[in-house]
Amino acid sequence: MADTALDSHAAKLRNSLADELVADGSIVSEEIELAVRTVPRHLFAPDVPLEDAYANDIVPTKRDEHGITISSIFVP
Repeated sequence: MADTALDSHAAKLRNSLADELVADGSIVSEEIELAVRTVPRHLFAPDVPLEDAYANDIVPTKRDEHGITISSIFVP
């Protein structure tokens, strides 16, 4: 996917996530909403598909020797 198409797709997914979080009451301030709409979450999880990076779920970034998640990015 070309960079422009990737950026556009990421922006759509980011805004969809923000819309979902506002609708379910998870985001209660304009500042947090702006951060979710602005920060390119996928850049913090480069080995994860875009759809997973912008899912309303944690994204594991590190696991221990037993496969247990010990670090992740998460939705506010």
